[in-house]
Amino acid sequence: MSRLIVKNLPNGMKVERFRQMFAAFGTLTDCGLKFTKDGKFRKFGFVGFKCEEDASKALKHFNKSFVDTARVTVEFCTDFGDPNKARPWSKHSRQPDRTKDEQKPEGEKRDENKGKKEKKPLDVLGDLKNDEGLREFLAVHKNRTQVMVG
Repeated sequence: MSRLIVKNLPNGMKVERFRQMFAAFGTLTDCGLKFTKDGKFRKFGFVGFKCEEDASKALKHFNKSFVDTARVTVEFCTDFGDPNKARPWSKHSRQPDRTKDEQKPEGEKRDENKGKKEKKPLDVLGDLKNDEGLREFLAVHKNRTQVMVG
C-alpha cells in the first residue's frame, strides 16, 4: 500500500504546504486534507506515493514527529471497508456498526424481556387532587415553588 494517512495536523495547515512536506520523499500521486461540510478542517489528510518504498520512508520520517506544535501520527491506509479496521468514534463518521444487542434476532430479545416485570407508572397525585389540606399548603407555597396540582 503506497497511501498514507496523516493524523493530528495543526489547524493552519494548507494543501500546498502539506504537499511540499511529503514531496521530498518521492513522487506524489495524490494529496489532500479533509474538511467538514461546513469547511472546518478535521486535522487529517491523505498522501499517495508512486511506490511503496517512498511511502515507508515518509512514514518513518514523519510518524510521531512534530509539525508546528502538533505531534502527528502517520500510518499506512487500510482498504475501505476493512473489517479489521478500528471503528471511528468521530461525530463525522457514518452510522456506527450495530452493537451486540442489535445483532440478535428479534425472537431472542423478546425472550430476555419476558422474565422482567414491567413497571407501572405510579399515580401518586391522583389520590391527593381533592385533598383540601394539600390545596391549602400549595396555595401558601405557590410563589416559591410554582407547584400546581389538578
